[in-house]
Amino acid sequence: MDNMLESALDLERKEEPVFSYIKAMKEIAKAFSFKAKPEKIAVIGAGGCSSYYFLHQLFPSSKIYFVDIDAKVFDICREYFCVNESPAVLFVVEDGRKFLEKEKGFDIIIVDAYSSGCAVPSHLITKEFFSVVKSSLSPGGLFMANIILNENPRLLSYLYNTIAFSFPDLKYVKTSFSSPSNYVFFSSLAIINTTNLSYPVQSMPGNSSLIITDDKNPVEVDYSFICLS
Repeated sequence: MDNMLESALDLERKEEPVFSYIKAMKEIAKAFSFKAKPEKIAVIGAGGCSSYYFLHQLFPSSKIYFVDIDAKVFDICREYFCVNESPAVLFVVEDGRKFLEKEKGFDIIIVDAYSSGCAVPSHLITKEFFSVVKSSLSPGGLFMANIILNENPRLLSYLYNTIAFSFPDLKYVKTSFSSPSNYVFFSSLAIINTTNLSYPVQSMPGNSSLIITDDKNPVEVDYSFICLS
């Protein structure tokens, strides 16, 4: 899509992620100590639904909601990634923010939504959106987001502080040395053992002046704010 790889699947080893950021998400999910087995998972931005395989491997009894505004995405999930709807897998054609405003009690929420190339929809990257995400998580639930950023420390600070407004214990890993690069942000009140993660876990001091809001959103007017060097 837009000359960028959006999803990939190893048909011989479907549970083993191809992309480094999916590998990081799998390791983070595996490292968290949940009070109970996750029963309800939301993936905002379906892509090829390839995350189904590691989520089902780790949490086989969970119900997974894939949410995407584009119904054609789910045709790709079915035809090329061998993921079909079932009682445990639900395809929801809806804006991710509107979905989370209505649906609550998720043990894991993954945000991996893009409108074009490496551009995140502007309403899915604001303080207000991440507040909605927080309110949709169950107590002790796990939040993860994949965001592609260029090598710009101020940009990283904007994103970190925007998310940390709702998730004060926020951490992140950078999964490649290229630019732009995938950053996986994550947070939970549950215990995490970072010993076996493949990527260094990082955080940064808070700065309340660097926050993206619905009313003050540079992503709406500058595509390069996120993903171009």
